[in-house]
Amino acid sequence: MKIAQKNLILDCDGVLYPLAELPTMRIVEAMKDVYRHELNLSGEQQQQISQKTIQEQHLGMFNYVREMCRATGYDFDTFCRQMSTRIDYNTIKPNPSLWNMLQNARNRYNIAVWSNGCRDHLDHVFERVFGKDVAAVERNGIPVFDITLLEKDGYFMPKQSQEGFGIFLRKTGFKAEESILFDDTARNLIQAKKYGVSGVLVSDDKPLESLLRPYLGTQQLKVNTYEKD
Repeated sequence: MKIAQKNLILDCDGVLYPLAELPTMRIVEAMKDVYRHELNLSGEQQQQISQKTIQEQHLGMFNYVREMCRATGYDFDTFCRQMSTRIDYNTIKPNPSLWNMLQNARNRYNIAVWSNGCRDHLDHVFERVFGKDVAAVERNGIPVFDITLLEKDGYFMPKQSQEGFGIFLRKTGFKAEESILFDDTARNLIQAKKYGVSGVLVSDDKPLESLLRPYLGTQQLKVNTYEKD
């Protein structure tokens, strides 16, 4: 039976590589190190900015970072570069077989990477996993969407936001009913379902490579459904 989906949307962290190789906490620690030592914000200022982003429902760490940059006049792109220099990406293992698999799948499907992370971070991850930076991946036919490419009214729209998927679908031209998201976070898959996008949960037990195999042959993929508790 032919798989209905035409568009494969891939998350980055925890999907292109196992989180055990670079735990999210290490990324968060790098962020904290930058805004504590480069932005020189007091604990009280950090708390006020955090409360502001929560009250205004500007979700995700990078909206918090952007607010801190605005409050101090610090350049956001510089923040992202500084953050990336504080992360040891060498713990991520190269995976050339995944790259070959994606190129194979491109013969039948549109593939895009959509991450809630910044471009500098993606450059480092891609260099480790694929041996290519973001620009090279895009030259090979896989568009990449970092957090800065999904923005509205001065704020980023991550996957878990109310409008993120709507903006992503408009930018790509993908039809929701023809798209499937591979993500390691259930709440992102729940949000995808609200827009009619199917979802598959990637985990240590079910890595991306095993979940992509049906797209390289004739086996039908079983799509998981996520409901709110």
